[in-house]
Amino acid sequence: MTRRIQIALLIAILLAGVSLVVWNAKYTVVAGEKNDSFSGVTYGYSVQQYYFWHSMRLAVWNKRGLGDGMDSVYDFPSATLEKVVAEPWLKNDLAISLWRLNITIRIPRG
Repeated sequence: MTRRIQIALLIAILLAGVSLVVWNAKYTVVAGEKNDSFSGVTYGYSVQQYYFWHSMRLAVWNKRGLGDGMDSVYDFPSATLEKVVAEPWLKNDLAISLWRLNITIRIPRG
């Protein structure tokens, strides 16, 4: 391979990688975390939204110490979060109520 082809191939691979990272970039709209000092369990949630396409992701987790834990991630295609009205923790911080989120769902016509 000539030097010029190698440089062109390297630039194409770098541009594809940067495009993929930018296309999948997301930001956290709302998040919360609580710690139970008695049991040593940390639990929380986050709602993330993508910059360049209409989709959001809800993640719920709990962790005990450094290792054991549970992560659940739910993707909602065609949904965007317009605003957060309230995010109250319920019953001694044992649960979170996310029913006060204003979510827009886009249904494709077809």
